[in-house]
Amino acid sequence: MVDCIMNSIDAMEAEIGYQITNLPESILDKQYENCLFTGSGDSYLAALEVQYLSQYRSVCCHPMDIVTNPDLAKDRSAVVLISVSGRTRANILAAQAARSADTTTIALTSSPESRLAKTCDKTIQLNYKSCGITTSGTISFTASLVACLSLGGYATRLPPLADIYNKALGNAMEVADAMPRPCSCIVLAGGMFFPVASYMALKFNEVFGARAYAYDIDEFCHSPIFGTTKSDQLIILGQSSNTSKTSTNNIPKELESTFSCNFVECSSSSDPNPDPLESLLSGIFTVQLVILSLAKKYRLNECYFLQNTPISKTLFRTSSNLIYYD
Repeated sequence: MVDCIMNSIDAMEAEIGYQITNLPESILDKQYENCLFTGSGDSYLAALEVQYLSQYRSVCCHPMDIVTNPDLAKDRSAVVLISVSGRTRANILAAQAARSADTTTIALTSSPESRLAKTCDKTIQLNYKSCGITTSGTISFTASLVACLSLGGYATRLPPLADIYNKALGNAMEVADAMPRPCSCIVLAGGMFFPVASYMALKFNEVFGARAYAYDIDEFCHSPIFGTTKSDQLIILGQSSNTSKTSTNNIPKELESTFSCNFVECSSSSDPNPDPLESLLSGIFTVQLVILSLAKKYRLNECYFLQNTPISKTLFRTSSNLIYYD
């Protein structure tokens, strides 16, 4: 039974903690090769992460790409449409377009009776522990990601989650202690951590109402750097244990002389070549815990998008009207 006084920040904290014991339940037995994954918001980033971890054996695109070009679905073993609610308009339109291309469509959703589920050929229900309160997505994102990775055959078991979580908590508290309240943030990363950077930017938007953008770190230095000011907070995601000569390890030294920078450690191991899935989950847990720690540091009770203010209510209504079917 949900505590009647629980707020959305409390719910987010609880659901972050549920991941330690609940995420292994998202591992699926059924596997499909050569999938096309798609989704919107957090779900798009889960799909994008599968593309990175599968080394492009499976690919992702935005749902509207399938709507405008159904041939993208051809010759795929399945099109997997990720939507926790099952109500996202773009996903439902993409499912209809993919079926017209004579490709198996799979709804990955927590709502097996939803419109998306009824539109697709098959439904896989996401099973994860929830507080039953609307909040910024945490376990819904990781459960979707783990299910997709296992569905594609790229994850058959998970690394020790409690150890990863505990190390991520220490890293997150250090980052949050050093950061002011988010106002304008630019999150940078490369490779498989770019979707995590994008996920972090979405959490800044939802929880704090902050302007936040994510860039691949190399792309940032080509052009967006010229639109960055000293008041912007730069957050760089990477692995300090990685000894390879990558931009993620070298560019921050240049950026620190000009901008306010914070580094987020995305590895729970000192191994110079850590397990990719372990590093990925470490990065996600750390990002979630940074957001939570900042919310607690500044004594927030509700995520920005759920606050009872005229602008928040207007934005929430506008967002819902544009992205969901009734």
